[in-house]
Amino acid sequence: DLSISTANAGTDKVINCYASSVNLSANAVPANTSYSWTAINGGHIVSGNSTASPLVDAAGCYALLVTNTLTGCTSKDTACVTTDLSTPSLTCGPGAQLSCSNPTATIGVIPVAGVTYSWSGLGIVGVSTGSSIVVNKADNYSVVATKTSNGCTATCSINVTQDLSISTANAGTDKVINCYA
Repeated sequence: DLSISTANAGTDKVINCYASSVNLSANAVPANTSYSWTAINGGHIVSGNSTASPLVDAAGCYALLVTNTLTGCTSKDTACVTTDLSTPSLTCGPGAQLSCSNPTATIGVIPVAGVTYSWSGLGIVGVSTGSSIVVNKADNYSVVATKTSNGCTATCSINVTQDLSISTANAGTDKVINCYA
């Protein structure tokens, strides 16, 4: 029997900020079959080059050689891995100044579709996961923007100051009140 086990290296994969390495997955082959993976075009095999599911951590292509150990017949296939490490677009808005007459301020970033936000700082009032937040304390507020398609992040900060100086009241010039006036 000189039948050939057909190699199928499985679907192509993507390395991103969620997963810095991926397992390739060759389709199952009959008994008496060996696997041999080779990295080509920049690929890197971390472990498992003689298994059905090697762990890889670099963009490139991976050639699979399936050998029928009884007959020596072989079959080849290739799976490729790409990377998506693009960070989200993030533009912080201007800072703000709190005062006695303006005890809160709204600060934020330019919203971008497909991005989530997580703010940190001392005086966040209410929700801290939108593209803008309300604050009531002076602090340097940081936001982490996460691109939902690949998990990559970008950060920026907005400074909020506080001026609680009291303005001098002026009631005008002194007046004398008497019975004749």
